[in-house]
Amino acid sequence: MKKTSCIFLTFFSLLSVGAQDTLRLDIDQCRKRALEYSQNMQRSNNALQQAELTRKSMVTNFFPQVGGSATVMYIEDQHLLDGQMGSLDMLMHGAYMCGFTLQQPLFAGGKIVNGHRLTKVGVEVAKEQQRQQQAQTLAEVENAYWTYVAVLSKERLLDEYCRNLDTLFSQVESSVAAGMATDYDLLQVSSARSNLAYQRLRTRGGVTLCRLSLSRLVGVPSDNTVLLPDTTLPSANPTSLSPDFSSRPELRLLQLAVDAADLQVKMKRADYLPTLGVGLGYNWVGNITLQGGLTLSQLGAIPINPPVEIPIDKTIDIHTPVLAISLSVPITQWWQGSYEIRKAKLEAQNSRLEQEKNTDLLRLEVQQAIHNVESGCALIASSEQALAAAEEQLRVAQNRYSVNMIPLSDLLDAQAKRQQALSDYIEARTQYLIYMAEYRRVTGRD
Repeated sequence: MKKTSCIFLTFFSLLSVGAQDTLRLDIDQCRKRALEYSQNMQRSNNALQQAELTRKSMVTNFFPQVGGSATVMYIEDQHLLDGQMGSLDMLMHGAYMCGFTLQQPLFAGGKIVNGHRLTKVGVEVAKEQQRQQQAQTLAEVENAYWTYVAVLSKERLLDEYCRNLDTLFSQVESSVAAGMATDYDLLQVSSARSNLAYQRLRTRGGVTLCRLSLSRLVGVPSDNTVLLPDTTLPSANPTSLSPDFSSRPELRLLQLAVDAADLQVKMKRADYLPTLGVGLGYNWVGNITLQGGLTLSQLGAIPINPPVEIPIDKTIDIHTPVLAISLSVPITQWWQGSYEIRKAKLEAQNSRLEQEKNTDLLRLEVQQAIHNVESGCALIASSEQALAAAEEQLRVAQNRYSVNMIPLSDLLDAQAKRQQALSDYIEARTQYLIYMAEYRRVTGRD
């Protein structure tokens, strides 16, 4: 009955898998898809574009700044003069003022130059952060990929072990019926099968979780796609493990932080240096009318009789060029500026101390990665020896059990040891590949 249920369960599982799309990916395809799909990679690409735009925006400060303005006014008549001297009105019905200015800084204490250099450092920081995110993404997807390969391989081993136990159960069942074996022998095989069923359920849950994790990283919809990796494990052959990590992006980022802090000192000093600039402009003022007249009743101390009437009807239309040179010299701010500059210098010193500390930590991380890879190689060699011994033990146990030289428990024990040795071997191989991915990340080789 149990065997029939297993057959139907397997049949319906195959039907459900056949109804879904199957996508087979090797490690290189997963790496490529992860870089294309990763939201963190897309954000780092956007950050790089933003840094480039900031640099281009800063370049415009080297060129003259041109601005223009225009104003049109409608104001009621203004009585400028109304009395013995005569009457005079100013009409501004559509008066206008317009012009343009051109400003060019000649010296700003180095603030524009150092500001441009600071934006270039920002571009380099964005590039190194992009490389850093790429290395992290690749290491993450390799970890998920090889973990998925490991649990899939273990699941297949358990399936093979299950078939062997089913065959053994049938043989023992026939032997019991023929009186050549006891019920206790049949109970031993049944117990081993029950324990194996528990392990298969746990492994199946691990397969699902690993598949979901890898599907998320490579951008595959996990609800309607079955993701199958290439379970072929490459050989462990670390030819040379160099401790050099000079190309690691984190190391470059530490140096860029020091460069940025030095530029910030220069920028702070520029705040308290004289600035010199020149400006050019041209203004138009028009459509302002003066209407009325003046009455001259005396010229100095000499009276004029009769008074002289001078009519006025004048439209103002002025075109004026402007040239200005500005010089700003901070005087009392130097006292405050000296403290601010000293603070910036201390911040730059902190950046150098942080660089030294983190460089030592990066070096320690590389040494740990090399140790892990070497330990992984040793574990593979040890697991190969254990697997060879377990297979030989199983071969001998099968031969001896076939001629009734050993009890059934010894055969079951040999099968379990071989199963465990195969599982350890797969785990050692895949863990070595994960260690190698981490080594490439911490040395900047991806």
